[in-house]
Amino acid sequence: RLSELLNPSGVSGSVALYDPFEQSRGQSSVENVPQDLDIIMQPLAGKPFEDLPINLSIVLVHDSLPHIRKLGFFLSIDKFTRSIQVSDYSNLQEGLRPIQPLLNTIYLWGAHFSSSPAYSPDQMSFFLNRAIQSVSSSLSTPGNRDHPQAVIQTIQASVLLANYLFCHGRLLEGRYHVASASSLILSFGLNKLGGH
Repeated sequence: RLSELLNPSGVSGSVALYDPFEQSRGQSSVENVPQDLDIIMQPLAGKPFEDLPINLSIVLVHDSLPHIRKLGFFLSIDKFTRSIQVSDYSNLQEGLRPIQPLLNTIYLWGAHFSSSPAYSPDQMSFFLNRAIQSVSSSLSTPGNRDHPQAVIQTIQASVLLANYLFCHGRLLEGRYHVASASSLILSFGLNKLGGH
C-alpha cells in the first residue's frame, strides 16, 4: 500500500484499505429514518415542545454526535447521550432528560449531517422552525422553567442554533441567538463563575 501511495501509477493489484465503520454509520441513518417521515412530522407541526418518535430522535442524535463539539457543544456528551437513549422517559429522574429546545437543535443538526436522502428542504425547514420556536420561548415554557439545567441548556441550544443559522447565511438571525445566549450568561452571572 505504501508503494502504491508513493507511485500511484506504477503498482496495480494491491489491497485497498477502507474504513470498516463507514458502512454501518451510513446504514444507521438510512435504515432507521422512517419512509413516511412526512406523516410523522405532520401532527408535530406547530408543536415544538412535543418530542419526535424515539427511533427518529436516536438516529438524529447519532448523526449529529461526530460533529457536535465543532459546533459549540460545551455540555457533557456522555451525560447527554445517556439521557436521550432511554426509551421510557417516565422513569427518568426529574431534570435528567434534556429540555426540548436543546433536543430540537440537536435534531436539526442531525438531519443536516444525515447521509439519508429522506430529508427534503421542506423537512429541513420543519426541523429549523421547531428549533427556532422552542429556543425562542424556552424559559417561558412551564415544563422548562422547573428543569434544574434550563438556563444552561437554553444557552447551549441558542449557540447550536446560531451556528446553524450562520452556516446557512442567515447572519442576522444567528446574531440574535448569540445575543440571546450572551444575555442569559450575563443575566444569571455565569460569566463570573469561578472568578473572584
